Amino acid sequence: MKPEEQTEALRSLAERLTALERHVFEQDKEMLALSRELERLRGGLVGLRDSVLGDTGEGVAGGTTSPAASAPERPPHY
Repeated sequence: MKPEEQTEALRSLAERLTALERHVFEQDKEMLALSRELERLRGGLVGLRDSVLGDTGEGVAGGTTSPAASAPERPPHY
């Protein structure tokens, strides 16, 4: 490989590396934003659940909120 070709190949690799580093930086920023959004949504969900269930763990009507308790009974062949 000629020195000019080596220089061009090295420059091309440097450009690709710079583009990949920029891409990783942007991904990291987005992951941080998504992580913060997830924490915000989890906090809202906990608040909503607490307001619906209250401190006793019972539903609004005073009944249980267990999915198994509210699901219809399955026939024996299941």
